Formats: sequence, structure tokens, C-alpha cells
Amino acid sequence: MTAAISTYDELLDKAADFMLVAEADLNIPAFIRLAEAQFEPILRVREMEKTVNYIVGSESLTVPTSFLEARSLTLPDSGRKLTYVSMDEFRARKSSTATPYIFTIWGEELLVHPKPNADGTVKMVLDYMSRVSPLSTEAPVNPILKKYPDIYLYGLLTNSAGYLKDPEMQSTWGNLFSSAIQSANKANKRIVGQRLRMSPSGAPV
Repeated sequence: MTAAISTYDELLDKAADFMLVAEADLNIPAFIRLAEAQFEPILRVREMEKTVNYIVGSESLTVPTSFLEARSLTLPDSGRKLTYVSMDEFRARKSSTATPYIFTIWGEELLVHPKPNADGTVKMVLDYMSRVSPLSTEAPVNPILKKYPDIYLYGLLTNSAGYLKDPEMQSTWGNLFSSAIQSANKANKRIVGQRLRMSPSGAPV
């Protein structure tokens, strides 16, 4: 069903076929946006993995614009991974200067503690899950569409059925949408691993 979908235009055409319209409906791009917004928070596949390198001289770093979720923060010279803590626990630490061993995310900032030495020579590597690059006429392909076209197709059809007030088809497409996401996550679980979570004590689990 989705083997012939590899570009934005092909997705539009396939959606038009299923929606029984002569050509791509003007609402289909909006349905695609909605589908992206729905699957981005829960899809965890290796195509979303990225890495950024830092040379640190302060306790505050800016996360990449594509940042969605941290996987790990590592000191490459020693191989040591920093421990993720909640913002409350981070704030409870007294100010000090040394090699960082904990971190947290606050808004667009990645905060580390203790504060690195001011010479700015501490190297860090952030492995993170990135946001999905939105499809458009100007950006007709992304890694998710290439590998998982069914997620896009079922997602937009779910939203189109909702728009058309067709609860039966909305349920049908919605179940296929959820199943496609679950299958992708399951296939990638051993590679991507578990999402970073916090226990009540602040230790990662």
C-alpha cells in the first residue's frame, strides 16, 4: 500500500486516492502537519538520532534547534556519562567548579553541574533524539517518510477522517496509525534503547 510513496508529492497523490478526490485536496498538507505533531512525541527510531559536540566553559549550553529529547551526555576523554536529574534536584546543588557529573534540561538550555573550569576545555558529546523535519514542497523527503511511509499515510488519513466527521474511518485509520508507530518503535528498540526517565529519587532508570 505504501511501497510507492517516497516523496511529498507521492504522499499527496496517494492520500487523494484514498480520500476519493480527483487531486490532492488543499487540506492534505494540514493533515500531514497534524500527523507529524502526533507521531513526533512518541516515535523513537534511529532515523531521529543525532549527536552534537561541545567544548564547555560554563554551566549553561544551548541545545540544538532540532532537539527533542536527550539520550546521553558523555565526557569523551574519560567515557564517563553524566547523570540526568530533575530541575529541582539540580537547583538544590551548591555552586562549585569541577568536572561536571550531572545535567538537566530547562527550556532551550542544557545545564551541567558542577560548573566546568573557566578555560573552556571540557569536551562533551550529547546524543539526542531530534525533531522530525517537516515535509513540504521545498523539503519533499525526510528519513521518516523514506523508511516509514505508512506512518505518514495512516496519520494524515486519520486526521482527514476526523475532519470529514467519519468516526468509523477515523477509528480504522487511527488503529493502523498507532500500529505503524508501535511496529517502528519495536523494530528499533534494541538500537535506540529506552527513553531517558526519572525515578522519584532523581536517579535515571
